[in-house]
Amino acid sequence: MKKILIMTDSLGLGRYVSKDQAYLNIEDTWPELLKRSLPELIIHSHGQGHAGFSDIEKQLKYWKMFEPDMVIFQVGLNDCLPRALHRHESEFLDKYKRVASSISPLVSKFRKRLRKHRRISYHDQRSFESISAKTYGHFKNSYILEMIYDKRRTNENFYDGYQEHIERYNEILHSVARDAFIEINTKMNRHRDMFFNDTFHVDKDGHRLIFEEIKNVILKEQQ
Repeated sequence: MKKILIMTDSLGLGRYVSKDQAYLNIEDTWPELLKRSLPELIIHSHGQGHAGFSDIEKQLKYWKMFEPDMVIFQVGLNDCLPRALHRHESEFLDKYKRVASSISPLVSKFRKRLRKHRRISYHDQRSFESISAKTYGHFKNSYILEMIYDKRRTNENFYDGYQEHIERYNEILHSVARDAFIEINTKMNRHRDMFFNDTFHVDKDGHRLIFEEIKNVILKEQQ
């Protein structure tokens, strides 16, 4: 029986902000749809909120013994998203709550301005290429899903030019995975009402579209 491993950040998980703003049952996510649609396969999915390629890469040693025939990665946005603070700055505030009580409200108030002027990402393009290639290379038959985002609203939420920034990172993923890069964002943006307000997470219709795309890839592999 063929075995498939799915490694995702929060985009492969259920989501709850509020019934009105963002609500997605876990059974409506694309990994769960795959499991129900292809019961003849052994499909394991590992989702980790706020994960980047470095976080996912650290988990792969635990999955070596699973010996998957195919691996699908949906990750990358957390590496390239604009940040108000460097990771070590955020970790410092998490550790020292008294300092955070004074600074964090200011960061929240000026978050959009800080993102625009500091232009911080957890990985620059060179390190992103290195860690994505290292992660992708752990298993022989791996695929990387294109990072998705609402092209209409991404610049509004972050800063002008951020759409081009994400595209450069997507191009890096494409160069790493080559023919195993699953292009999906153009299709997603034909139905922009599927995106939640954060412009990255999608509703159950968006997950069904991703599911159908990946199911086609799996079925082609089995031919």
